[in-house]
Amino acid sequence: MTRLVSTRTKIEQLGGLAGTRELNAAETEFVTKLWDMQRAAGGGLVDLSEKQTDWLDDLWARHFA
Repeated sequence: MTRLVSTRTKIEQLGGLAGTRELNAAETEFVTKLWDMQRAAGGGLVDLSEKQTDWLDDLWARHFA
């Protein structure tokens, strides 16, 4: 069964991995950028490109799916 997880939740969960060995430097930079964008938007939705969305989905699936 497929589980739907919001972009906001994915960013929050991956944000918890920033600075750990679970993410490499490029992944940490990407997740931190998304975290900062989300925080600047008041925790609301963030406009992401298709490439950013794909990378977010891939990272999240690797760690939380």
